[in-house]
Parts: sequence; C-alpha cells; structure tokens
Amino acid sequence: YKFDPVVASKLGENTEEVDWLWEPYIARDHISLLVGFWKAGKTTMLTQFLASTADGGNLGGKIKPCKVLVITEESDTIWGGRTRKLSLGDNIHFATRPFKGKPSNANWEMFCDEVAEYCAENKIDLVLVDPWQHVDPSDNENEASQMSRALAPLHVITEAGCAIMI
Repeated sequence: YKFDPVVASKLGENTEEVDWLWEPYIARDHISLLVGFWKAGKTTMLTQFLASTADGGNLGGKIKPCKVLVITEESDTIWGGRTRKLSLGDNIHFATRPFKGKPSNANWEMFCDEVAEYCAENKIDLVLVDPWQHVDPSDNENEASQMSRALAPLHVITEAGCAIMI
C-alpha cells in the first residue's frame, strides 16, 4: 500500500512516455481489455496481431516487435495449427489450459507470481489472456468486489514490466 498524492501539474513528470507495444491498444505496464460478442473474432484478430510481433507491423496501429506469453483455454493442437498457418515465431510462448477448473484465489495469486517470474526471466513484453473466464477465480463476474480481487494480482505482472491484454 502506498499513498503518495501529487498535484495535477506534477503528473507524469517523473515518468517516460507510454511504451506502446500496439499503439494505441496495448502499453507496457498497463492492463487492456478486449471485449466483444462470443465468436465475434477476438481470437482471430489477436492471432493476426501475434503474427506481427516478431518483426513489427501495423494492424490498425503500429506494432512493436515483442515477446508474448499467451495464456489460453485452447489446446496445443489448435494453437499449433495457427502457429504453422501464420508462421508464428518462438517470440511467442504458450501456457495452454493452466487450470483444470476454476482456480481458487490462492492458486490464482500463485499463478500470477509464477507468470511474473517467467516474464522477467524470459524478457516477455506482453501477457495475453484468452479468455479471462478461464482463469478468473471469482464466482460472479458481475460482482465488482470479486472482480477487483481477481484483477489485483495481475499488477505483479505489470510491475515486472509487462503489458497485459485480457
């Protein structure tokens, strides 16, 4: 816990510019949320984004070359097919189906600590969680206090220097 207020004119004085990995959607040290209807193409769009992360590119905004950890409910087989089809490189790491069911809050917090450590060791720039419901430890995503408790452990990952896209 840290309480250290500053006046408006001092905001951002001691920080660098935003480090966009995909401008203006994904920034280092921030959590971004991608929402859309079920089967609307969110994973397909993110797969196209991943294809640009090895060398950089443009997909409705500039993409920096970066290393990505994908945490996904989909199988190795599905992602293996996408990897071959789009020639995804080894700059992309995968953690497929890390939980066999809904994680407890304690398991979720330990998992976030392990992800942060892995990201620091492997110089990962972005953690991509697809979908959130697969790792969300809360019983009710419509309960703000449960969601706040579920999202809080993600900050250990951003503090390790990563961006997060859910």
